[in-house]
Amino acid sequence: MAETIIATLQVRRGELDDLPVLNEGEFGYALDYNRLFIGNAPAIFTADGETTRFSIYSRSIIPGQLKVLVDGTEQSPGVDYSLQHTDIVFAEAPTAGQVITVGFNTELAVVNQRASLDSIFIDSNSVNKDLGISWNLANFNSASIEYSLRNTNNEMNIGTLKIITSGTVVSVVDIGGGIGSSQISFDGRIGSDNRLYVTYTNPTNYYANFFYNIELWNTI
Repeated sequence: MAETIIATLQVRRGELDDLPVLNEGEFGYALDYNRLFIGNAPAIFTADGETTRFSIYSRSIIPGQLKVLVDGTEQSPGVDYSLQHTDIVFAEAPTAGQVITVGFNTELAVVNQRASLDSIFIDSNSVNKDLGISWNLANFNSASIEYSLRNTNNEMNIGTLKIITSGTVVSVVDIGGGIGSSQISFDGRIGSDNRLYVTYTNPTNYYANFFYNIELWNTI
């Protein structure tokens, strides 16, 4: 007689910024962005005492979901090493014979990779005011925000904000059009907490409601 075995798959859940480096084969699900991740087998290198650059060969690396250890001691990003594209670059070459272990997550494709959020209120007579959308630059440096808005003068706009940052400079491109001209423009700033904040300027006496979907990724 056939035996039926029911297994429970455990998945770590939480907000994207809080997801740790997962164990090999372990799943993690970001509730705020509906994104699914899996832990990889760690990349392992043996130091020769001279080499400072080690390549991971994975385009899926997310800086905030990366753990680097030298002989079991965790290294500090920005102090002991930096991530340059897909390379781990040490400030000083590890001692010959030391074992370098790099753990990182890979994002898996899911049906919905976007965060659909409620409308945001845009105030009148405002300059470079925070819109209420931000994200951690340790995880993402690129975004596409599809939006529509309508102000109290019945002017309606629809478009897409294309945002990318080098970590010091923010570029925001607004592609769109609509009925009338709301005169609302968008920009971005980097906060002291290493988050990118989308800002807006509305020089008119009319407030507006802003509806959007956002998709985030990391360009490395």
